[in-house]
Amino acid sequence: GDGYEDDSQVRGFRLRYLTSHANDLYGIYAFAAQDGLIEQNYASGSGDAGIYVGRCEPCNTVVTANRMEHNGVGFVGTNASTGLVVASNAFRANRVGIAINSQNLEKKAPQHDAVVVGNLVDGADAALSPAQGRGGFGLGIAIGGGRRDDIVRNRVVNQVGAGMVVTDLDGYAPQDVRITENELSANTVDIAAYRTQVESLPGDAMCLAGNTLVATSPADLAVTHPCGPTVGSAIAALPPRFPSAPPGVAPAGLPTPPPGLVSMPAESLESSDPVEAPVLPEVATIALPA
Repeated sequence: GDGYEDDSQVRGFRLRYLTSHANDLYGIYAFAAQDGLIEQNYASGSGDAGIYVGRCEPCNTVVTANRMEHNGVGFVGTNASTGLVVASNAFRANRVGIAINSQNLEKKAPQHDAVVVGNLVDGADAALSPAQGRGGFGLGIAIGGGRRDDIVRNRVVNQVGAGMVVTDLDGYAPQDVRITENELSANTVDIAAYRTQVESLPGDAMCLAGNTLVATSPADLAVTHPCGPTVGSAIAALPPRFPSAPPGVAPAGLPTPPPGLVSMPAESLESSDPVEAPVLPEVATIALPA
């Protein structure tokens, strides 16, 4: 369990204009909380996640305009469901860029109904980061046991493992993960789907449409699993041979945050102002990043 005796959630929060650097696990952490806005922050050098959102249903939380660099994982959403929108962020030099997953360690599994849209996920210099607890390395966007997640119009580049992966985790198989209109380049494999603990991923684990890419694993994934009325076949493939993770970098060896990255405007909110649920962005209006 996660130590919480009930399913209650904090309602209403904002995390803005923060700089987090070289924390052991998390830079910015939102747990059992909903109706949140996490924006215009800088998070680097965390061993687990630069920004973490976990155990919320519904989440109704927007993560936008943040910069995450040199972390074990740039962003983690564990059992974070319904109304989680990760939009228009920059992820650079993280061992794993974005991880959306279902886990039994926390309540409210399986994870479902999140949107990852309009993000830049660049894996160059990912070795200059702390070791990631599960040994992940060289992955751009990883969906582990997520359901009905939309991964749309992201630019994913320079990943030595895979640009995107869809797999099972903690016994949860992915379902109805839609990967559409993304641009992937300079990755060893652009999109990979594989099983780890289950016998196979279901035919409706995922679908692809309108992506710019070169290579998938299995090789015919875009043909066998197109988005549309036809359900693909079960996927029994095992993980591709990913490169071994290099040793983690100690905090003293990590780049320090550049000055002036995060600045609070003069008209910033007073602590007495009410915190209302954010307006979830219109996904269709969010463009592919340059």
